[in-house]
Amino acid sequence: MQFHLLWSSQQSQDVTYNVQYLLGFLKDLNDDYSDKWLSVPGCENITSSWCNFSSIITGTGFYHLRVQARGGHNKSCFSREVKVDPLRTNGIGPPGVRLDLSDTLLHILISPPGGDKDEFMRDHYDLSYRILYWKNSSDMKEEVRQKEVRQTIATVPDVSPSSLYCVQVQAFSEHYNKSSAYSQQQCILTPAGTPLALIIAGIFLGALLVVLLVAAPLVFVFYQAYSKIKYVFFPSCQPPLNIEVSSDFSQLL
Repeated sequence: MQFHLLWSSQQSQDVTYNVQYLLGFLKDLNDDYSDKWLSVPGCENITSSWCNFSSIITGTGFYHLRVQARGGHNKSCFSREVKVDPLRTNGIGPPGVRLDLSDTLLHILISPPGGDKDEFMRDHYDLSYRILYWKNSSDMKEEVRQKEVRQTIATVPDVSPSSLYCVQVQAFSEHYNKSSAYSQQQCILTPAGTPLALIIAGIFLGALLVVLLVAAPLVFVFYQAYSKIKYVFFPSCQPPLNIEVSSDFSQLL
């Protein structure tokens, strides 16, 4: 997050400027705070008519800024003090957006304004995100839909195959009543869908495979049980019902 102080420049080219700052609580605690002012690093004896004072912003609270012009051996009085509340003065930039697909879901991945390096923005603003998304066809733009999320990821379900979906995202803070511009439009093309005939054939073959896997062990078990029952109760070799033994051995001699 960057903070810049701007002022009207003097006509003379030999004029330089010094920018000083005072922490807000020091002004509230002291009647005489004239010796509490400090120079803004990088904004001493500068010739430009602006100063980047981002380096002094270390947290919440107020800051007071003033500028003094110097030309040769002469110097002006200090300018009117400017009171700065960083969280209210700062403008919110647009977030970053990246799109991804999985099955029939469109995933919207959001990067907070300022990127991952902007810790001040991430730690002190309670941001929400307003998402606009629509399907672009070759001849028309369908109705724009909107959703709001507090997370940095959102999902759009049931996207159509072979369709171009576009997204824009806006960051906003309800507490500070601030909102960013919308991000640049990001679009992604969904892959072609599978023909209905192939889907039906796949379901049928899958069901057939499941039936075979379940039925085969059952058939084997029933066959083994049937074989054992048949062997016990219906053997293939039948013994004679009556066995007679003759006592007349002479017939055998």
